[in-house]
Amino acid sequence: MLTPQERTFANRIGYKVELFDEVGEFNDVVSLPDDTSQVTKLYFTRINELGHELKEQLKGYYIYLLPRYLPGTISQYHYAITCIADNVVNGKTIDEAIGCAVMTTPARFVNPIKSLVRYLILNEYNELSFDKAEEILRLEGYTANKNAYLTLFTMDEELGPFTREELRVLNEALKNEEIYIADRLILALCIQFGLRPIQLSLLKEKDFIEDAELGLCYLNVPRVKQKGGQFRREEFTKRIVDDELAVLIKRVIANNHDSYGGLSIMEPPLFFRKVQVYIKGLKGAVKHFEGVKVDEGSYRSINSQFYGEENKASYLHHNRPHNFYNRMISTTSYLPLSPRTGKPFYLTPYRFRYTVGSNAVMEGMTEEEVADLLDHSSTRCVKHYFRYTREMWELLENATAKRTEQQHFTAAWNREEDLSGNIYGKEIIELHAFTAIGKCQKEAACYLEPAVACYSCDKFCPNKEKSSHDNALISLKDRKKVVDESTSSSLSKQLDEAIAGCEAAIAYAEGVEVVNINEGSGDE
Repeated sequence: MLTPQERTFANRIGYKVELFDEVGEFNDVVSLPDDTSQVTKLYFTRINELGHELKEQLKGYYIYLLPRYLPGTISQYHYAITCIADNVVNGKTIDEAIGCAVMTTPARFVNPIKSLVRYLILNEYNELSFDKAEEILRLEGYTANKNAYLTLFTMDEELGPFTREELRVLNEALKNEEIYIADRLILALCIQFGLRPIQLSLLKEKDFIEDAELGLCYLNVPRVKQKGGQFRREEFTKRIVDDELAVLIKRVIANNHDSYGGLSIMEPPLFFRKVQVYIKGLKGAVKHFEGVKVDEGSYRSINSQFYGEENKASYLHHNRPHNFYNRMISTTSYLPLSPRTGKPFYLTPYRFRYTVGSNAVMEGMTEEEVADLLDHSSTRCVKHYFRYTREMWELLENATAKRTEQQHFTAAWNREEDLSGNIYGKEIIELHAFTAIGKCQKEAACYLEPAVACYSCDKFCPNKEKSSHDNALISLKDRKKVVDESTSSSLSKQLDEAIAGCEAAIAYAEGVEVVNINEGSGDE
């Protein structure tokens, strides 16, 4: 018989999970609590029907998974294992069962099954053949996260970024007192910061900071991907809060204290879930909405037993990530029709993220700045914002009708081939080794000497051939030496500017960011 300690394990974020029953079998239902009041349930009835050896391997595998992955990820692994178990119980070999599971939902099951196969091989499970293991481990390119918005969402009028006119309507909604105050704050945080649902869920009242010395307010936003941390709230990014948003946050906190002050929560969440409460004189439970006070006597929740530890008790009251979608849908009924589509607004937290990212690009932010703004650990996750944005297309559509330059810019933006009659049409050849150094925009005849005046001319566009610019630099320095010995300082100064431009072109060809190459002498 197993003791409670032997059949209970701590998951990645510190909750105790009772995995086995008294005789060492999987419990039919295993609950995985999360710091979002969400409890994920895993059903093991089918897995308990497996043979002894494979089931023992899976027991070790689940003990391996619990401290390493969050509940949502473990549930994805569990679905794949259950699919394999179904096939084995129905008479298939482990090789056949794994093959069938992979084919069922490749994008969803390949990565979990590859992980399981590695575990079985390392633990010398003999029923799995090495040929099948090699076949599975060679599978590449399967993922459920294809980032379809890279090509669709940023241009889609219902799923893509909001236009400026739509944002104007949404910002006006923040003043609508008919909308529940917490729902307005959700909308405001999404508009300003593009927070993910999980970040909204994890926010606590204490994350709002008023710094009297600095004279500003800011919000500590939990990072989604904690580096090496075992808990949800170990790393944060600071987001400066303007006065209007600060007032809204204070109102929500005050409303929380009025409605939930009777629960004696040590670290209250910023967004409480709409709990079930029992009111004396009424049969059953009713939904909690604004104005209903909740106390210890009236509060009831089927998940209370999972949040008994002191450091976890407050997480029972956090609004679940998925519920933020529902709360945004309810907000839509208070909004006018979209000025863009003539239809009701379709609000999701991720539409606001696309909007924040797209607008950041329009404001001239670098990839690193956009990645930091959206809490990404790599610039690879934000590159699509630099390709297509709604505002970019608005600018191009308004500009391309008249200006030839914008037409060619549009072609370059779309990665199209150069058009005939390009504004930079004439090839420029330097006279030292007779190599091309770039192109000229001038359509009229030009009497300037190539590579002498071109580098200081605003009609010249250098190419990225470093060796060509090196040849031109040799020619320019030779000319400068002759001029310094025999002629006026005026021509010498022009050559200095050309040399500086040539050096800038060389740096440009090497991939160096070119800013203020020729800053002039100290007395200029």
